[in-house]
Amino acid sequence: MKVITILIYWHIILLPFCLKAQVNGSYFGAESTSLGGATSAFYSNSAVFNNTAGTTKVTNLTAISSFQTKYAGQFNTSGLGVILPVQHGNLAFSALRFGDKLYNEHKISAAYAFDLDGISLGFKTNLLQINTSGYGSYFTPVFDFSIITQLSKNLWLGGGAHNFTQSGIRTAESEEKLASELILGISYKPITKVSLNVDAVKSVEFPLSVRVGLQYALTKTFLVRTGITGLEENYHFGTSLKLKKITCDYALSSHPFLGLSHQLSISLTFPNKHIKPNNNEE
Repeated sequence: MKVITILIYWHIILLPFCLKAQVNGSYFGAESTSLGGATSAFYSNSAVFNNTAGTTKVTNLTAISSFQTKYAGQFNTSGLGVILPVQHGNLAFSALRFGDKLYNEHKISAAYAFDLDGISLGFKTNLLQINTSGYGSYFTPVFDFSIITQLSKNLWLGGGAHNFTQSGIRTAESEEKLASELILGISYKPITKVSLNVDAVKSVEFPLSVRVGLQYALTKTFLVRTGITGLEENYHFGTSLKLKKITCDYALSSHPFLGLSHQLSISLTFPNKHIKPNNNEE
């Protein structure tokens, strides 16, 4: 356990500005995690943390909370999100926290998503804070863009740019860039019960990574998922239980060196009588 802890702190604290910040990653939420993060062309509640364009099919006020324990229980990530349908689109707000007293990160986000001639567009503004004991606390804005369009009855194309302004953390000595990513993916539904997602992710600092996720609806209320993130060699599994107003999602992830991670998300849907239903909702 001590060896794992030392490795984690070396990766996160001793090299803090090699900055692929934990809360600044391209996916979070048990639904997205169980699909290996392959959700750039996927509509879901967890899109409030990820590709904002994926929130446009949400027609009711929705609140989501998510908690993840990772790195042999040494670090946890928690998040809260709200999707608020308005007359011409959806507003989305989220907050994420990762870490402990020695090292922690916070991200607060506000986003707007809307449909334009069959194309879903999302714009997100984030404020990222990184605090390391002995190094100080640093803030920086991060901007994201996402898009989803339907190519055919069973095929969707999605993509996005994460931190497309290449924001970084400025210290007294230098400025270190945060990770910037370009994402392009598809979601294919050969039959109603099955969804196959494939994403290609290119980070400025890392090689191309391919993510693959598969979702299968065993019943109308119970789904199973699996996924893989190629570059990180992470394997993911998950389930989803959908009730009338509550959805519970669970994800299990396996890392070749850092072991298992668990994540639980709970979504609550509230009636929104003032907003007209989205006729394009599946």
